[in-house]
Amino acid sequence: MRRNARHRRRIADLKRVAGILGACVLYFCGCSNPPGIKQSPEVKQPVGVNERPTGSITASPNPIRVCADALTGVTNLSWTSNRTLIVEVHVDSPAGPLLSRTGSSGSTTTGDWVVNGQVFYLQDASHDEPLTPLTTIASVTVKHTQEGCPPD
Repeated sequence: MRRNARHRRRIADLKRVAGILGACVLYFCGCSNPPGIKQSPEVKQPVGVNERPTGSITASPNPIRVCADALTGVTNLSWTSNRTLIVEVHVDSPAGPLLSRTGSSGSTTTGDWVVNGQVFYLQDASHDEPLTPLTTIASVTVKHTQEGCPPD
């Protein structure tokens, strides 16, 4: 009899522990609050699954004025994003060469290597996911112009 009672107590203890662990998992993944604990209104809930990061990236000047035989130019890129912790700016493709890695906003000036039609991609790098079009927040295409150049 003693063995049977001990066995029932162990099972009851295991059920309690499983219930507590389950409540903790749900709480920390943002699925619900543990029973008896109310969320204070000033605490923000985790970002929902359907809430994708948003943002923009701009280039100035765009278009870049290139004169004579020049094939490249310099531009300043500025970006801002929402619902991100870390963003990266990549060149030519979502996983192309890394130009910059910052918090949710930033800026950088390129060297004299920007070609006509070069695309810069603002990527969400908050979760160490592969950089693909799915992690692209925004992009900007930089063009060239000869407007304002002295005549040949």
